[in-house]
Amino acid sequence: MKFLKYFLLIVVILIAGAVVYVSLQPSDYTISRSKIIDVPNSMAYSALQDLKSYELWGPWHDEDTTIVVSYGKQTEGVGAESSWTSMEGPGKMWITDVAPNEKVALQIQFDDFEPGEMLWSIKDRDGKSEVTWTMKDENAPFVFKMASAFRGGRDNMFGPMQEQGLQNLDGMLMEQKEKGEEFSYTTPEITTLNGGTFVGIRHKSKIESEAFSSLFMNSLPKVSEELMAKGFSYEEFIPGAIYYTWDEENNETEFMAGLYIISGTEKLGETDFEIHQFEGTKVVKASKFGNYGTGDYEVHTAINTMIAQQKLELKLPIMELYVNDPEEVKPSEIQTDIYYPIIN
Repeated sequence: MKFLKYFLLIVVILIAGAVVYVSLQPSDYTISRSKIIDVPNSMAYSALQDLKSYELWGPWHDEDTTIVVSYGKQTEGVGAESSWTSMEGPGKMWITDVAPNEKVALQIQFDDFEPGEMLWSIKDRDGKSEVTWTMKDENAPFVFKMASAFRGGRDNMFGPMQEQGLQNLDGMLMEQKEKGEEFSYTTPEITTLNGGTFVGIRHKSKIESEAFSSLFMNSLPKVSEELMAKGFSYEEFIPGAIYYTWDEENNETEFMAGLYIISGTEKLGETDFEIHQFEGTKVVKASKFGNYGTGDYEVHTAINTMIAQQKLELKLPIMELYVNDPEEVKPSEIQTDIYYPIIN
């Protein structure tokens, strides 16, 4: 009987000691891991600001196969959100801030506990990306402190997971690069568009790549054939599109597919096609390098971010010009120049 009393006393002392030990653990922490990945900053940023990509490289999916993820209406950029259920309990995360090609900041919450912070920073290292994954909290709940205490501290708890995640991210990005999904773009800048004539066919379409491809493939040869018949040479026009509307909520856009005449306008005369005349104006311009459809969201987001930050006023339509022949250059060198006219 005395043995049982002593045993229970020892158990109580051990439990009390453990509670005190856990309670003395700091409530705040900042844990970071970095890795250099052989892709441009824009490509790393593209993956990290897209919550759907986290299912492809997230280390937690390797450890818990019961995770089921669902998404909000938006999955990329500020406001994107996802949630999940698993044997370990529910959670959610959402993007709170981005700086194109530089950082992605998120809040992450487990169950009903207060959310913590997750931050990605991206720095250029001779054309490669140094990606740093930081996890931090200022008031970690007791249960998290207990888990980390018995796993050798928070660095031992989170560090290996971050290292594995960065390794997985590296593998995913290198696979995309090998498939020709690499892209980059120039920093948006304010410049002058010296006017010009755009000739094309106007369309209303769903915002879908297959629909776009079909309409472009049908429109460009028709316009090109007429201009060549009028005596134009290939050096005197550039294929492109101008966008009058872009309604993501209703998944609809109105645009014109056609040719931007850079010289010889006097030869145009009368035409059965629609003409849009650009007057000389200030524009925000950026050039994207990569396959059509790859990186478009990122470069347009960067332009819109600059317009918002500098409180500029947009003047539609937006123009894209497809500068070089995709059959004559590498996929990563296909150039698209993008122009957002602004009110002077």
